Amino acid sequence: MTARGEKRIQLEYQQVLTKDSGIVKYVYPLNTEKFPSKPVQTFSELTGIKPKAELKNIYSPSHKIDISRNSDGEAKVSFEESNSRPDKDFVLYYTVADDEVGISLLTHKQNKEDGYFMLLASPKVETDKKIIIDNDDEDDEEEEEESADRENENKVQLLKKQKDLQ
Repeated sequence: MTARGEKRIQLEYQQVLTKDSGIVKYVYPLNTEKFPSKPVQTFSELTGIKPKAELKNIYSPSHKIDISRNSDGEAKVSFEESNSRPDKDFVLYYTVADDEVGISLLTHKQNKEDGYFMLLASPKVETDKKIIIDNDDEDDEEEEEESADRENENKVQLLKKQKDLQ
């Protein structure tokens, strides 16, 4: 490396984590003396989560994270810092459950200080299929809109019938 040059480092590894009462904790050590005293220009972290059970809550008390869920059983968590000193470990919690609602309780207390807790509740979310309209063909778009209008009209009629039965 040349004097005052730039060096990019990319690390990749896999780790099996243990689960305690449905909660998994992941810690990536950043608070070490190995980093220089000068701020790091850019530091980013990408963590993939793929548990065997359904993934519910994802939370980091240490960093502001971005979460991208690919499915109920897989997610990617990332964060990026610029011009900073990585002075605290990256801590990530996630919960797994096969129940309709995943409920977990995290508690924390240091020495003689007051403690606190956090209740995480995550219901299973199922969405209806969405209609995708091809904008390249106006005729198809009109047909889709007419179909959606008919579907909405049918729903209104069904609701009126249900109301009349009550």
